[in-house]
Amino acid sequence: MPGSTSTASSATTTTSASTSQAISVTSSTAATSLANSVTSSLSTLTTTSGTSTSTLISTLTTSFATASSTNPPPLVDAVAARREEAAAASAAVEAAEERAVLQLLAALAPAPGAPPGVLGSAKVETEVGTVEVTAFSADAAAAAGGTVPVTGSGGVAVDVPSQVLGQAASIGGAGPVLLSFTSMSKVASKFQASAPNAPSPSGASTGRRLNALQSVPLSINLRGADGKKLDMSRLSSPMVLSVESFDPNATCAYWDEDQGMWSQSGVEKVGYEQGKLMCRTEHLSIFGALMESIFKDVAAVLKCSTAWQLVSVEGIKKIGEPGWTGYPPSIVTFCFLGGFLLAGSCAFRLDRRAEEAIPWLEREAMLLRSKKSVDRTKMRAFRPSVQEKGGRCSRCCRAVKNAFDYVVWLVGSSFGVENAAEVVSELVSNAPTATVSRCVAALHAHKSGACRESLKAVKDLAGPDLDKAARQASQREAAAGAAGGGAGGGGRRQVASRLRASVMNGVSVMMQNMDHFRVALQSMTQRWDVHGHGVWAVETFVSSGWCKRVAMLFPAVHPWVAITLFSMFTSHAVRAALIILKLSTSAASNALFFTSASSTPDSDAECAPPQTLFSRMVQGATVGVLSACLGDVIIFLLFMVQRRRVVEREEWTPEMKQKQVSRWWWRSCIFWSWWVFHESCCILYVFTFLANVTLADAVKWVESTGISLLQDLLLVPLAVSLVLGSLASLALRSARVRLAVEDKWIGSAPEENEEPAKELLRCRTFTGFAGVESEEGVNSEHGFSDVEADEEAEFSDSVSVDCSVRQDFCPVLPGVPT
Repeated sequence: MPGSTSTASSATTTTSASTSQAISVTSSTAATSLANSVTSSLSTLTTTSGTSTSTLISTLTTSFATASSTNPPPLVDAVAARREEAAAASAAVEAAEERAVLQLLAALAPAPGAPPGVLGSAKVETEVGTVEVTAFSADAAAAAGGTVPVTGSGGVAVDVPSQVLGQAASIGGAGPVLLSFTSMSKVASKFQASAPNAPSPSGASTGRRLNALQSVPLSINLRGADGKKLDMSRLSSPMVLSVESFDPNATCAYWDEDQGMWSQSGVEKVGYEQGKLMCRTEHLSIFGALMESIFKDVAAVLKCSTAWQLVSVEGIKKIGEPGWTGYPPSIVTFCFLGGFLLAGSCAFRLDRRAEEAIPWLEREAMLLRSKKSVDRTKMRAFRPSVQEKGGRCSRCCRAVKNAFDYVVWLVGSSFGVENAAEVVSELVSNAPTATVSRCVAALHAHKSGACRESLKAVKDLAGPDLDKAARQASQREAAAGAAGGGAGGGGRRQVASRLRASVMNGVSVMMQNMDHFRVALQSMTQRWDVHGHGVWAVETFVSSGWCKRVAMLFPAVHPWVAITLFSMFTSHAVRAALIILKLSTSAASNALFFTSASSTPDSDAECAPPQTLFSRMVQGATVGVLSACLGDVIIFLLFMVQRRRVVEREEWTPEMKQKQVSRWWWRSCIFWSWWVFHESCCILYVFTFLANVTLADAVKWVESTGISLLQDLLLVPLAVSLVLGSLASLALRSARVRLAVEDKWIGSAPEENEEPAKELLRCRTFTGFAGVESEEGVNSEHGFSDVEADEEAEFSDSVSVDCSVRQDFCPVLPGVPT
């Protein structure tokens, strides 16, 4: 027996210089039977298949050369030619493996040190690559149990379960079981991924189409004692194999000969260690490590969208068919459309009521401001002088800042955060106090019934001392009564009467230009108890617990509830239209990128659901970006088109006002035209989708759309209220933060030692404010003779005008931080 083995080894070495032997001995009886079967198989197959194998190899080589020398055909022809090359290469590999197995069978001999069940192994170089063959004893492997590890050259390793060897022995009959694996280094180029838009021959969806081959293809097959490949379509137990790959993000795949492409069906990635990709497979084929391209995943999202099938004459005609209208998803869609109409009607009704309460002429005084009127409303000593326009550098900086604010606003709106730029700036300056102040401001706006922008605009116009006047306005009547009841009250009442008369005269003069705005403020004060709600918001939020704070913040930060708040810049109808458009766009986006759970014979394999985490992330990000472009970006542009701003000029003439109002009117027309077109497209696409898909797919679409609706209706507002409530509760545990918030909103702030402030305090003393300079000190300093009384009246006319005007503003916005 050893002599015959040496002779066979010498013959094999003469045939191929790279032949090596790894011999393992289990029993002399198994080795003798192996030699007998090898001798008979070699003598039979050499005479019958040697000529056909050589002829096949030469034919394949000629076809490869002919295909490479011809001109490139069109896309479909090129893909078909490439698939033919891959099929021919696969057949060449099979022929080379069979021939190599016959050569290596005679070289096997027992040798110590091999795992239980391994009879021997050898390898040889062929025209397709390195072929390695390992012989197993199924009975010995079954007796040992577990898996039998096999290691080859180039980092190739295979763990063969004993159940698989028993399955192969039952199919192949008596004799050993042979495992052949070929490193296809010389024909690897034939197995590169096909073109991105290549159609599959049969259309059957067997997995994701891959590209970017990252390893040498590895062919693994189980064979009988005669060297023939066993027909094992599915293994009884999964087999683990390892291939070399220097990219840890590579994934496992096999070459689907029927589809002519790489697929992942029945193959999964186990792990990656030290340059080796470990894969688990349920069948035997040609395996490789591949990397999916980001651009191909993005292209797959666009290619596999439903628009290519639905946006057609046939697809739109199906809307007229009556069958789909009775589906439950269609009925739900019709109910939502009815809800949209009802919401729009309610929004227009709110606008009509707001117009009756605060007519346009009164809002015009707020939006179209004259600098002279603003300067007369504010004391020049209490605000810095208006800076002159800067040069080109300052204008560029302002433009960049505005662009950054818009980008931050858009990103914040996508995540349900209103005024994201303001939130960031507040948190950077003083995070704990800013968080609590923002919560209080949201509650104040919600309870007052006016949006924060409108309230902030009133505060900016009233001046920086508004919060101080508001904190003392509630004490005016009590202080006036106490001043009238003391000693010398008659003289002081007379002086106070004169000052009040002068103040009213000054107010009547100034209000010639501010009458509309004053009426609007009075209307807001009477309709919404803004001052009382502001004090309630501060005191209640500071003294409440965590649960109550979250419960109060939920409606205050909810974007849908904000529709009911009054705004001087955006109407109720516009805000309702934007929310309706957001929901409609979300439904249309879900229909556009819908992936059916069932496949048809015409389904594209590239449109199958991705199986790797990387592909799912890329396709998810692509769908998210496209949905944002269809939804949030368009909503942002529409919002910017119709948004009204406060316009401040030196002087407003009737012609200038008419021109500005006309400009707003045209922008409103553009907004509604764009909105009607976009909303119609979304509704038409949803109807076309429902008319063309099955009931199961329609139900799945309703579920995905319901999740989007639940996100906007409940999840995002609840998350924002939880985060703000939790952060505010943590901040209010600090006594310093609590005192700072109370002092900023309702506490007494120390007065500044400036002359204008002293003059304003004197004005407050005689108009009923308490807690400031004593009246005795004023009387002793000013004897209030007739001449001095006249001078004091003149002073009151110049200073107290602003104080009285500020009293009108006091109940509107009590100390909202800027």
